[in-house]
Amino acid sequence: MTRPALPAETREARLLPLPKLPIFLELAGARAVVAGNTGPVAWKAELLAAAGARVFVYAGDPAPELQALIAATPSITWIPRPWQPADLDGAAIAVAGASDDEATRFAAAARERNIPVNVIDQPACCDFQFGAIVNRAPVVVAISTDGAAPVLAQAVRRRIEAILPHGLSDWSAAAKRVRARLSGILPLAGARRRFWEAFVDLAFAPEVRGIDHLAELEGAAEAIASGPRRRRGEVVIIPAGHRDPELLTLKAVRALQGADVIAHEPQLPVPMLELGRREAQRLSLAPGDDIVHSLAQLANAGRRVVWLAGTGSAGTAGVAAVAAALTEGTKAEAGVRVRLMPGIQDAGTSSLQAQ
Repeated sequence: MTRPALPAETREARLLPLPKLPIFLELAGARAVVAGNTGPVAWKAELLAAAGARVFVYAGDPAPELQALIAATPSITWIPRPWQPADLDGAAIAVAGASDDEATRFAAAARERNIPVNVIDQPACCDFQFGAIVNRAPVVVAISTDGAAPVLAQAVRRRIEAILPHGLSDWSAAAKRVRARLSGILPLAGARRRFWEAFVDLAFAPEVRGIDHLAELEGAAEAIASGPRRRRGEVVIIPAGHRDPELLTLKAVRALQGADVIAHEPQLPVPMLELGRREAQRLSLAPGDDIVHSLAQLANAGRRVVWLAGTGSAGTAGVAAVAAALTEGTKAEAGVRVRLMPGIQDAGTSSLQAQ
């Protein structure tokens, strides 16, 4: 009997519109021009210096905060006079604390030289914005509200600070060291990804505070390399009938971010799909589709599949029936490893795994 083909991959709405493009600019050794003498100017100069720039501050009478920063930071040079257009020559970035005509002139001088410019609190004179920052260098998280609510950005920053372990800096640095050797140990991309998944699990384990277990991970890389090349796939079923992405459990979000394929009903809200890994394939499964066959075929090909099961495609009984058919049913698709996890915060967790 001929099996129906898998549904076509859905490509719509991968990314919601962005008010600004978030980028990270390389400034190591670059010339940065800062004009002004206020406290906010000092903060921007400190950010630029932290990013490795050679910062030239043009200010006739620096505020005490700026004076202290200049004295303590060798990469910041104070030029005790107002800025001039020629000072911007050769700069990679330009920042000013100015208003009215001076702000307009500074922005115009920078733009004439194709230099990205930011004039503090003058949106019309800005080519980019500074976001709130969570620094676990080399991991850096920047938060923007497009200038609408800086206090909200700071609140988001505090929450991210609370969940990111401070030891993440050490793990990130270790990742750079390991990456250079990993391709020789694990030439296959799939095996390398499994290693990095184990790496992340260990970095975020609550009982681990440093990188003492790095040797264990390097041993895991060797084990992955010597093991079977074909990865066993699985299906993670997440009931998503509530359709509110804010109600998803952390376990559900983590599963979405580790998926190779995200299967969903056609009308599932875009924000819920946005929580998934960007590179994951998206498959729209309507109620009339052979859901069991589609999920099993993907899992048997070694894919990690997350099925967001809405009430339109399967109620509680329908989800249980699909899980049973995949794990222990009489169909040819039986034998797939299945995990059924809660979709909402106050639900319990259950697990179904094929033996």
